[in-house]
Amino acid sequence: MKIRVVSRLLMLSPAPVYCFYRQEFTAMRVYAAFAALCVFIFHFSVPALAGETSTPAGPDWNKPYVGIAIGAGYGEADHTLGLGGSYFNIQDRAQLDPMGSRDQSEVMPAASVFAGINHQWGNLILGLEGEFTYAPFEKKYDSGRTEYDSIGGVFFNLRSRVTSEWMASLRPRLGYAFGNSLAYITAGPALSKFSYRFHFDDDNLGGNTSTVNKEEFRLGWTAGIGCDYELENGWAIRTSYQHYEFYDIASSAPSFTNGAFQGDLKNSLDYKSDVFLIGILKTF
Repeated sequence: MKIRVVSRLLMLSPAPVYCFYRQEFTAMRVYAAFAALCVFIFHFSVPALAGETSTPAGPDWNKPYVGIAIGAGYGEADHTLGLGGSYFNIQDRAQLDPMGSRDQSEVMPAASVFAGINHQWGNLILGLEGEFTYAPFEKKYDSGRTEYDSIGGVFFNLRSRVTSEWMASLRPRLGYAFGNSLAYITAGPALSKFSYRFHFDDDNLGGNTSTVNKEEFRLGWTAGIGCDYELENGWAIRTSYQHYEFYDIASSAPSFTNGAFQGDLKNSLDYKSDVFLIGILKTF
């Protein structure tokens, strides 16, 4: 029989501390990017709105547009597992937490449809764009039947699966026109749907099991850069890069009880993706 020791000291895990600092660092990056965006807008918009810039000799970007694009994406699911309760001791946590807190990534094909509208002051372009991106991501993990380090002859299994097929966003866009080109930066809210499944079981004390099975929409953020190049008759080509992040997906803390013991398995999942696209658009 596996002996469990109840101790507040042994229940401490570095995982929550790591998650806190990781999210704080990410928030600082977002604030810095927003500040840089404000400086960029102020630098170019003041003379343009004051009428100090002349109308560029290039194409007229002051119109709505629609387009399609294809390319590739890189997705990464960041799992965090934190064991708690009297069932798991410090040796169990040292063994299982890293196994359940692994990052999983893959490269996937991507395609998008987008539409927007621009308003032009001289070389300065301000606009709003909506985009729907299909970039299917799916990763699975299975530890297999693994023996506990804390006691021989007792085995456990960890399994997880995360999927996401699409991302949608509605973003303001700031650009600068020169020649036949329009270089821009963009940032705004993003939405995606995630499916997450986590399963734990072992054969100790008659067997224990705990499962999470969730499917939900999650709001995140996105930021990117790109360049449109006018061809003729209102047609243009585009190259773009877009970064997406979503936090606390399917955050949960399933538990089980066995006699006087309780086992807690705190789960959280973050997802980020980088998408590179080449496309064509038509202005009207």
